[in-house]
Amino acid sequence: MPDPQHAVDAAKVTAQAINDYGPDSPEALGAMESALDAVRQARAAGYTDEEIRRG
Repeated sequence: MPDPQHAVDAAKVTAQAINDYGPDSPEALGAMESALDAVRQARAAGYTDEEIRRG
């Protein structure tokens, strides 16, 4: 079962990539896609948005 903490961590990496490289950079766009995938996996595993936010 996917861990909602993974989605939280992916969001942190996304924020760092945006800060370091800019929002339209390949690094930031890749990080955003990974974060979205992590959230989708957590939702598919039955976690609520609140549970995902709390990690």
